[in-house]
Amino acid sequence: MQAFSKRWQIGSAMALLCGGLSFPAVAQSLACPLPQARHDPGVLKESPAQIEATGSFLASGDMVNRVAEVVADLRKRYPGVADAEIENYLVTAYCPVAAKLDGLGVAEQRARVDQFARQASAAIYGH
Repeated sequence: MQAFSKRWQIGSAMALLCGGLSFPAVAQSLACPLPQARHDPGVLKESPAQIEATGSFLASGDMVNRVAEVVADLRKRYPGVADAEIENYLVTAYCPVAAKLDGLGVAEQRARVDQFARQASAAIYGH
């Protein structure tokens, strides 16, 4: 299992555990992964604007085909990029889109991101 997927599951589990505790009413929002520094080894060299544009593109149409298109583009522009890095990039790009969906609670937003991550994984790994 990829490190990001593991972190996302742990974060989701912690949110569920903490959800039953009594805390003062605070506006909650979906916590999205932050883009990694572009100079780190193995990280896609995409700017924040490119990441945001990718998220908008993914959300603006047929998700399955759009994911496949972005994956193909990334593999072309970054030969040899690790599949896990593509998966991390896609979830990082899509999560803020899900976080802005009107009328959804945090749990529903997280479910949308989880569903997207499964679609992205299928496109990347072919399962």
